Order: sequence, then C-alpha cells, then structure tokens
Amino acid sequence: MRYREGMEVDGKPSQVNESMLVATAGFGFLTGLLMLLAGLRARLLWMIVWGSGLAIASLVYVTYSVFIE
Repeated sequence: MRYREGMEVDGKPSQVNESMLVATAGFGFLTGLLMLLAGLRARLLWMIVWGSGLAIASLVYVTYSVFIE
C-alpha cells in the first residue's frame, strides 16, 4: 500500500511481547539439546551442528534478554 507524502501512518500495535520471545527461545534451547543428543547417539554430523547451534543461539538470546537488558 502506498501513502501520500507527508501522511502520518499509524501502525497497529504488535501483539508479541518479550515473554513470548523468551519462551520461544527457551523452546529452541530444549529442541537444540534434543537434536544434539540425538545426533550424538545416531552419529549424524548435521544434527550435531544444527542442534548445538540452535542451543547456543537460544541460550545467548535468553541470557541477553533476561540478564543484560
């Protein structure tokens, strides 16, 4: 949608809050740990890499969101 020049645009307020993002990151951390364990058990390198990456990224986000911000 296009707006005229100089026209004020009021956006809808977002229905996503910080606790939903932290909960999603927590779920990602648990999923990453499960993928890591399953990858180690099945000796699948791609699952080990993706699971550890997901767990680390989720843990960094939760740590930053809860303790630093």
